[in-house]
Amino acid sequence: MKKENKIQRKTGSGISVNSEAQHSVTTFIISDKTAKQKFPTNLSLIGIAGKAAKFGGWSVDLISDIVYWSDEVCDIHEMPRGYTPVISEGFNFFAPEYRDAITKIFTDCAKSGIPFALEVQIITSKGRRVWVNTIGEALKDNNGNIVKVQGAFKDISEKKQYELALLESEEKYRALVEASQDAIFIDQDKKIVYINPAGVKIFGAKSEEELLGRNPFDFFPTENHQMIFKRMEIIASSGNSLPANEDRIIRLDGKEVDVEVTAAPLMYKGRNAFQVVFKDISKRKAAERKLKNSEESFRKAFASHPGIVGITTLSEGKYIDVNDNFCKLLGYTRSEVIGTSSKELGIFFDNKKRDDLLYLLKKDGRAVNFEVQIKTKTGKVRDGLFSSELIEIDGQKCLLGQFNDITELKESIEELRQSEERFSKVFLSSPLAISISELDSGRLIEVNDKYLGLTGYNRDEVIGRTSFDLNLFIREESRDEVASALQKHGILRSVETDFRTKSGSISTWKSTLEIIEIDGKKCILSLIEDITESKRLSAVIESKLHLTQFALTHSLDELLEETMNETEKLTGSLIGFYHFVHDDQKSLTLQNWSPRTKEMFCKAEGKGSHYPINEAGVWVDCTKTRKPVIHNDYKSLPHRKGLPKDHAEVIREIVVPVLRNNKIKAILGVGNKPYDYNEKDVETVSLLAEMAWDITEFKMKDEELKESEAKLKEMVATKDKFFNIIAHDLRSPFNAIMGFSELLEDQMKEKDYGGIEEYSKFINTASRRAMNLLSNLLDWSRSQTGKIKFDPNTSTLRSLSMK
Repeated sequence: MKKENKIQRKTGSGISVNSEAQHSVTTFIISDKTAKQKFPTNLSLIGIAGKAAKFGGWSVDLISDIVYWSDEVCDIHEMPRGYTPVISEGFNFFAPEYRDAITKIFTDCAKSGIPFALEVQIITSKGRRVWVNTIGEALKDNNGNIVKVQGAFKDISEKKQYELALLESEEKYRALVEASQDAIFIDQDKKIVYINPAGVKIFGAKSEEELLGRNPFDFFPTENHQMIFKRMEIIASSGNSLPANEDRIIRLDGKEVDVEVTAAPLMYKGRNAFQVVFKDISKRKAAERKLKNSEESFRKAFASHPGIVGITTLSEGKYIDVNDNFCKLLGYTRSEVIGTSSKELGIFFDNKKRDDLLYLLKKDGRAVNFEVQIKTKTGKVRDGLFSSELIEIDGQKCLLGQFNDITELKESIEELRQSEERFSKVFLSSPLAISISELDSGRLIEVNDKYLGLTGYNRDEVIGRTSFDLNLFIREESRDEVASALQKHGILRSVETDFRTKSGSISTWKSTLEIIEIDGKKCILSLIEDITESKRLSAVIESKLHLTQFALTHSLDELLEETMNETEKLTGSLIGFYHFVHDDQKSLTLQNWSPRTKEMFCKAEGKGSHYPINEAGVWVDCTKTRKPVIHNDYKSLPHRKGLPKDHAEVIREIVVPVLRNNKIKAILGVGNKPYDYNEKDVETVSLLAEMAWDITEFKMKDEELKESEAKLKEMVATKDKFFNIIAHDLRSPFNAIMGFSELLEDQMKEKDYGGIEEYSKFINTASRRAMNLLSNLLDWSRSQTGKIKFDPNTSTLRSLSMK
């Protein structure tokens, strides 16, 4: 534990100090009068100090603990002359960062007699920081004991400011030299003590270490050394540089390079030196032009920079410079901005953002793309990215800040987001199936729900896979053909292609395809419409029209065979059959197999086969349900009865009944489609079955009508013949009657009565014959109209023959 001692003042008061600081600066002051009486040596010191501006003296009597400040020292501290502070007040005048150092060096001087000289800062009573130079030494009595510490105190603020400015200048100089495109080195005592990166490069070195300490003359041809030496003497003696001189240097790799050399004297680290600048002559003019263009470009870029650029003080945030666009975009004049702060102008929409930015700058020294909002003079808010770095200008820390306005960009991004959101909604809810795939690889990168429903796959099965992986194309070359056409035309419309779904069913898609770019990669956007159903209905209509026309010129058997052909074609089936069901609904007749079935699959009993329904196989289930029946797994049916010999193998089937007046008239069946039948197949088969029966019924009635017509014609011909006979038979008796009547008339006129009796008999006989013929004709007519009641009687052949 440090021991504390108490130093007693002459006034009777005292302070406690530790033993190490017992001889430290005792900063209490006695009045000038007392000091002059008790410390005549101080008067001499004060007199000397007062001769120079801002220079004063001080002393501390270690025996009496009396401290003296000259008037100049009081002035430097901005205290009234004659001011007497206590020790703690005296220490507090020193800036906090120097107090420990002052305490130590004064203690060392008071205890060991070590003199000191130190440049420190004090804080005056008015709060100003002042640089001072304080020196001190110990005085001993005749016995060699240290009895007093005295010294001088000088205000060196101006000198220090100059030194700091010089240091800043040197730093700027070094930064300029380091960034210079010219090779620069410093020659001190014929040694390279500094060389910039351009110099390292032109000498062909890998680093400056290869060059530091070497004699620069080693890099010039020997024959030029004398001339170079004379030039250096002239520069040293005159203190001025000489005009540029052309020379050659020898690189480390031995290659000679023509250079233009200039040299100038300078002080480097307090000693005389030469700064040597040289450059490759062959590139000089180009470099000058490039530099000139670069400077002009920089000036133009600064003047027309699209961003807002400004320089503010770090402490107060006052603007000390801004570019033209700052005023243009924010709406302020330059005079309105310079000397004010962003806070005063209300530029930052959120001042907390500025505080966060300042914290970041103080922490990291820079900020990059810090997102902020600023307000213009009119109050309009702009979004942007603020980048800033700490810089120092004339010893003052400043912020170089640049604001890049991204308001339009953010609005565009928001519009893009909304557009993407709208696209996503349209994409997902579109009634069309949509897919996006890579043009080169064919990999699917996005699909909507409609596409998944169309293909039967789930999302995980589709994304990242190709149409070949999914076995979608019926023809594998179809995809390459489409991709080739797309690359040629950029867009294809109404492309019809057959595809295979996950279940194996075949669908026809009509697509519009276009090449788009996503993240720089070419892709295919496909808008797909499933036209399978529309094509099916169109095909059904065409088939119905075909069958209608076919029926006009072909027989019933041919019509039924053609119906089965069309049904197989529309459903993709391989077998077909058509049955007529009798009116008793208990038996049926196989009208026929389809031509392909008979030709390729089935040799069993064919057309005209009759058998009871209850003995038929599972295909007559439709007669029980009176509805179409689908058997997609025929072998698994528990009630199947097996197939007759040479019967076509059945894998799956559709059987459709045709009902009229609540009676089943016919059954049309197809089977062995490569994949499962569905309700659309049922609809197709039902349409053709119904139509086939309607045409069949029409054909049957037509044939009956034709047969009836033939019979009618035969009857008419018979009647005509009969009437001809009757007319002939009737004509004969009437001719006899008319002839004999005329004879009678002539004889009566001539009064010849000899043949009257004979002629009368002929007329009577002819009249009876005509009468009998007419009676028979009336009876026949009544029999044709059904007016004669049939009343059969039994007669013997003998009796009839007797008649």
